Amino acid sequence: MENRKSTISSKKLIALMTYLVISTLLIIKINTTNIDTITYLSLIQLVINIMIMKLFGFNVFSLPVLFVIFSYIFHCGQLPLITFNIEADRPFDVINLVGNSLFIKSIWFFMSSQVFLVTGIMLSNIKKVKNIDRNQLPASNQKTVAYRIGITLLIIGIIPRLYIDIKQFSLYLAGTYLDVYDIGVAGITDVIAYCAQIGVLMIIIGKQDRPKFCRKVLILTLIYEIFTMIKGGRGTQVTYILALIFIYMNLVEKIKLKSLVTSLAFSYVGLVFINFISATRNLTNKSVKIMWNSFLDLFIQSPLFNALGEFGGTMISLAYSVSFMPSYTNFNYGKTYILSLLAVIPNVGGILEPARNSWIFVKNFPPGYSSSLGGSYLGELYFNFGNYGIIFSLLVGILIGVTTFRIESSIREKNWIRLSIYMILFPIMLLWTRGYFSDMVRRFAWIGLLIRVLNYGYRKEQGKE
Repeated sequence: MENRKSTISSKKLIALMTYLVISTLLIIKINTTNIDTITYLSLIQLVINIMIMKLFGFNVFSLPVLFVIFSYIFHCGQLPLITFNIEADRPFDVINLVGNSLFIKSIWFFMSSQVFLVTGIMLSNIKKVKNIDRNQLPASNQKTVAYRIGITLLIIGIIPRLYIDIKQFSLYLAGTYLDVYDIGVAGITDVIAYCAQIGVLMIIIGKQDRPKFCRKVLILTLIYEIFTMIKGGRGTQVTYILALIFIYMNLVEKIKLKSLVTSLAFSYVGLVFINFISATRNLTNKSVKIMWNSFLDLFIQSPLFNALGEFGGTMISLAYSVSFMPSYTNFNYGKTYILSLLAVIPNVGGILEPARNSWIFVKNFPPGYSSSLGGSYLGELYFNFGNYGIIFSLLVGILIGVTTFRIESSIREKNWIRLSIYMILFPIMLLWTRGYFSDMVRRFAWIGLLIRVLNYGYRKEQGKE
């Protein structure tokens, strides 16, 4: 292995220091109780965060920038709607639900943590280490192996994937969207099903020299993923679609103007579907006529704002964490991240149940408060460290930045197997903004190990040939 290190430039150092000063001034201003002022400050911070990351070499479609955008949408998505008096469907009003005072405390934690998060991302870009694997196969051979592994993963995961989607769709038609979470699928089954999605990514990586083939795979996968949103799930599909597009744009072909217009049209339809899900998921009468009329009504409206109204609920998980720790439950002092390593073990006979409260923090809320709540990486940080979780956001930023560098360096070095392994993290890191650390650990460990085992087997097979 060879190492190549690069140090920070004076331009980046000045930019980093300026960013910290401006961000500090913004956060000091959050002593206001005016929601409109908070909205403006949060939007200004979001724009500054994107600009400073772009200065440090991260493009808009990179994992760090998308992570910061997702963090804002899922935690603060309702703020612009309130401030600018935008008419949109909001299944719940976050501020009224948690109270103005608790909401402002949570916003302060959110904005403060974003400073350390982005600082960590930038620090990861200061000192880079380039790893050159002398034992890797030639790029052309790796493509063949990546394709074969992708097909294998797709075969392994397709039946569990279809089983989960069909069962959730049936529950959705029979009840409401909340019923789809009562499917009763074990964690290991979910991991096996996720193999199918990673398999498709690896198929595109392996066949990147055949644009027409990859385009067909991309379109068919997009159609399926958007269709599965009907049953109520959205986050998993959206983050996976972004991972697909990232691979396609970086390996197969850059998106041209015509393709961009087409993509935007598909995106609009996708947003319509997201709002269609929100509008119809609690309907008791799900006849084709009623659902079709609902879809047409939404199509002529702007689904973007309704999507923001639908999202933003992740702030509730963070707010309750701020409210109940440590008054109701003691801080976890980092045990969430340590015990999450146990999530790789199949929960046979419920042997892991005692540890689940540590890695699913909403289970520690008082009875009645955790119902229907999802996770939040910021809620996890507060659950573990209180306000000191703001500082630990720095480590989250470094983790995201390092993962991004590994993905980019794998593309530059044409190390397609290593790229495939790190791309496991791309969608689940984005989903972590409203999920749990343990979910990321479980999927990455099992599927990453499976890819390595299959890679070893197929490499030996190629050696014999």
